[in-house]
Amino acid sequence: MTDEELKQLIEGSAAETRREIVEITRREIAEVRGEIVEITRREIAETRREIGETTRREIGETRREIAETRRELRDHFDIVAENLDNKIQVVAEVLNGKIESLREDMNHGFADVDRRFDDLEAAMKFSHGDLEKRVDDHETRLQRLEGSRRPS
Repeated sequence: MTDEELKQLIEGSAAETRREIVEITRREIAEVRGEIVEITRREIAETRREIGETTRREIGETRREIAETRRELRDHFDIVAENLDNKIQVVAEVLNGKIESLREDMNHGFADVDRRFDDLEAAMKFSHGDLEKRVDDHETRLQRLEGSRRPS
């Protein structure tokens, strides 16, 4: 095998490996995104059902659950990132020098996921603030009603 043939074989292998890594990364990101959306939908639905029946104590419990879910998601995301990093290390040993461009691609994808996660977190905080205001408004109205019902 000539040097040129070997070079072409290595370049072809590098391109194929890059495509596989991009596909794996996209699938992992899509899976994590789906999990985030599903967990968020469940938390929002649960919170809406409870608002009519709960007190400030239960709202505090919801906040703790959201924080725990966020920690679990972050832990899961760290595992996914570590798994991808290990795969990239194997590719780096084979490609000898191509790792920097692969890292940049991966970091860009994670930055996008982090941005979307931050957007989702901001939306959840906004929604939670709105719900808390509505509960406060209901409590104020209830206090007024209780005050107006007292015998004179």
